[in-house]
Amino acid sequence: MPENSTRVRTATIILSIITLVLLVLAAVGYYYRGSLLALVLHEPKVEYVTARPFAPHGTIYLTLASATTTGQSGIYAFDLATNTLKPVLGDATHSYITARPGTPNSLLYVAIPNKSGYVVPQVYTMGTAGKQEPITSSSVLRKRAPVYSPALDAYIYSGATTTATVMTPNWYGVYLVKDGKESYIGQGALPALTPKGTSVVVLRNDGLYLLDLTSKASQRIWAKPASLRDQFSLSLAGDSIAWAFPEESIIQVESVSSWAPFAGALKTQIQAHANWPTFSLDGTYLAFDETDVSATSSNPRLTIFDLKTPQKKVVQDFSAYNQAKIFVSAWQ
Repeated sequence: MPENSTRVRTATIILSIITLVLLVLAAVGYYYRGSLLALVLHEPKVEYVTARPFAPHGTIYLTLASATTTGQSGIYAFDLATNTLKPVLGDATHSYITARPGTPNSLLYVAIPNKSGYVVPQVYTMGTAGKQEPITSSSVLRKRAPVYSPALDAYIYSGATTTATVMTPNWYGVYLVKDGKESYIGQGALPALTPKGTSVVVLRNDGLYLLDLTSKASQRIWAKPASLRDQFSLSLAGDSIAWAFPEESIIQVESVSSWAPFAGALKTQIQAHANWPTFSLDGTYLAFDETDVSATSSNPRLTIFDLKTPQKKVVQDFSAYNQAKIFVSAWQ
């Protein structure tokens, strides 16, 4: 009997240790979803289409600045039908960044006057006639990533509380502009509207958060330590989130099955040292600014990844442009 009792106690202790280890691994995997463990715990098997032509279409909007001159950044459009890069907005008086199309034939962007010292940027819109109209006039610093509301009656952007070039998301806040009035919604950077337009996904120091535009309540939907270098994108249908981690040379894509309550699962991982992932309109392609980390030159280029096959192709060389000022902001 004493021998059996000892065996039972030993087995119980071993089982308890195994259970504890599994619980710790599960907790670590939930928080560090970019790790190998996270892939084991969260990533389902991806079934790709075996035969599909690589045929992305539409226009990709970018911010570019020359790598060889002191010229300011401007807005460009890359036409996938003709594989041509054309300037859309740029002059010697301003730098123009992070543009997004809004109403038919209009453009939403941030303009920074070319003056000495720090100048507060403002959000502008431009129609077919080329007339630039200011949307904001506030003292909010480092305005970035403006977006239209689905009803096109309001604008959302993120701005910082310091003039310093900071890569800390929690230094930024989300602002709503409606009827000429600006209001602070909550902490976070790079807002992306959810399909119904009632909330935005924002980047914070410890992950992605869902921020309600009315109640201003927030909840974390993807836990991972992040900086402003770790940009993300939301598909137009709202069924996918792509999050790039250039320091880890990966892009993770999460499928979203519900926003209220939020439910998502890691879908796939793309090996690429990338910034500014942007979904195509149908959500089946992903464009991003890709660079080399070990080469003498970063060799920046516009790359498109087919989420269905998967195929990855470089569609435009960016070696003539300043890598630090390349933003892929929209795909229309």
